[in-house]
Amino acid sequence: MFKRIDWILLLSLMALLVMGFAVLYSAAYRMEFSDVTKNYFTKQVIWVCLGLIAVLLLSFVNYKSIGNISVILYLLNVLLLLYVLFLGTKIGGARRWISFGIVSIQPSEFMKLTLILCLAWFLSMARGRENSLWTLVVSLLITGVPLLLILKEPDLGTALVLIPVMLTLLFIYGLRLKYFIALILTGLLSSPLVWLILKPYQKSRILVFLNPSHYQYGAGWAVIQSKIAIGSGQIFGKGWLEGTQSQLNFLPERHTDFIFAVLAEEAGFVGCVLLLVLYFIILFRGIKISQMARDDYGKLVACGIVAMIGFHIFVNIGMTLGLLPATGLPLPFMSYGGSFLLTMVLSVGMLMNIYAYNSHY
Repeated sequence: MFKRIDWILLLSLMALLVMGFAVLYSAAYRMEFSDVTKNYFTKQVIWVCLGLIAVLLLSFVNYKSIGNISVILYLLNVLLLLYVLFLGTKIGGARRWISFGIVSIQPSEFMKLTLILCLAWFLSMARGRENSLWTLVVSLLITGVPLLLILKEPDLGTALVLIPVMLTLLFIYGLRLKYFIALILTGLLSSPLVWLILKPYQKSRILVFLNPSHYQYGAGWAVIQSKIAIGSGQIFGKGWLEGTQSQLNFLPERHTDFIFAVLAEEAGFVGCVLLLVLYFIILFRGIKISQMARDDYGKLVACGIVAMIGFHIFVNIGMTLGLLPATGLPLPFMSYGGSFLLTMVLSVGMLMNIYAYNSHY
């Protein structure tokens, strides 16, 4: 296995994790940093270590074997989502977590990867039925069950991730164009209904996106401060731990949703370009690995992971720049969050696994 490691992918992952540590340390520098149980940086290090250990163990298992148990993993994850709705820990009006003392896990984050594994397995088994409406209906059911459970928490941002993942897998699978058109038209026609079922704070995020200055002292504060932080970083940034918007607590949620603004303020345009280059390498290697895969399952899993990570990057950075509504989606390998970070690291581990079992043969 050591001889079949995708070193470009591995080194890019390690570089992103190191950069994430540095930016998170700065973001959390003046946020309850003395209390070990609330130390974001320390918890992040622990989660990264757990993720790398999991990737190491994953390297000894053929990804096809994981596909064979993907339905079981999916069903277990759905049960966890049901548990969260009734017995999960409620924080800030949302019930999304299962707590074990000082540690909490978020099953909805794990569902992102679990859905990819399960839906890719189903589509690979349904090869030859690309023109069948049955394939589309089952795919919608596999995606729709966790999507509705996650919306119920409520967690609109995480639920939205499942949609481009499903569409990407169906596209790579070769679903008929007429079905894609039908899905798009259904989405457009149902948009007024979606607005009616949105929570008040979710509606306010969309209104803030349309006119942030009107809500500059309320819901629009975070986006305005984020844009100020990004612009003030200029070319080379203000230096590590020297960002005024973050260190003086003007920028809210800077360790999660708006961590890109911390990087831009302290590392400037140069730091942002470096981050985007590392992201590009991860996504490019994912696409190459999908092309390298000799089976449908490996190809679909790799494409699904690329879609998931790419969607997170696009939405989070667009949100911090004020180009997209704030959805609460974290930035891969950078934002604080144990379950999210573990999911991202395991996703790259799956890409490395597909590479290992399709190279040198």
